This record gives sequence, structure tokens and C-alpha cells, in this order.
Amino acid sequence: MPRMADVMDYSGIRLNAHKWFLTALDCCCLWVKDLSALIRSLLTNPEYLWNKATDSKQVVNYKDWKITLSRRFHALKLWFVLRIYGVANHRNLMRSHVKMAEVFRKACRYG
Repeated sequence: MPRMADVMDYSGIRLNAHKWFLTALDCCCLWVKDLSALIRSLLTNPEYLWNKATDSKQVVNYKDWKITLSRRFHALKLWFVLRIYGVANHRNLMRSHVKMAEVFRKACRYG
């Protein structure tokens, strides 16, 4: 099982949170080593999205952190799930699912 030190050579990691993190189908997590590269690749600057606070760097403009401007926001829901359910419970959930998959694999093989 790779640890964060093992993946530091990667430019980014994407995790589909909906698979094991009890969230909606279009929720995913993204870690990138170089945030400025992500922002440059997704940058859109039409006039109707411009404002003084963005230009003055008083605010973080999250519109440049994702592919579309219309995607639903699930970060808060994911944060609540992680806070309420907890790391230990998520770890146990994932381990139990892996064990169930192993039982299923054996049942299919010897079935």
C-alpha cells in the first residue's frame, strides 16, 4: 500500500470520493503538487466573471480550480461525512469491503 511519501513524485492524485466516502456520485478529491499549473490549465477569464476582488488577489477564485463553472459543490458534504463518520470508521468500512470482495472472489472461483 503506497503512502504519501511514495507518491510525492506524482503531479497529482484524484480520488473518487463517491465510491467509499458516502457522498454523491459526482464528488471527487484532487491533490496536485503544483496548484498554479492546474489553475493555468483551467483558466477562463470572460468579462462577465471579472471582479475587482479577483484582480486584487483579496479572494481565492475557485472557478479556476475545476473543469466546469456549473459543477455542483460537494466539498462541504464530504467534509461533514469525514468529520462525523471519522477516519477510523472509514478505514474499517474499506477493510470490510475488501474482505467481502475477497470472500466473493473465492466463492466465484470455487462456487
